[in-house]
Amino acid sequence: MEQIVIVGAGVSGLVAAINCEAAGFSPILIDADKKIGGRTQSNEYENFILDKGFQVLLTEYEFVKKYRRKRA
Repeated sequence: MEQIVIVGAGVSGLVAAINCEAAGFSPILIDADKKIGGRTQSNEYENFILDKGFQVLLTEYEFVKKYRRKRA
């Protein structure tokens, strides 16, 4: 089986990895950063949530709902 490497662990890379796994592959996901999320990352500092970059992800889009993880 061929190896799939996904460069970038932002939203698109994560969705690509989910779809590859659903198709039976075991992709390798790499990113320059230590954390996943790309421009949608947030950091916590002194009880404040700070967005890393400007990115709006509207959770009501049907495509987003498809991949949104349910919270326990």
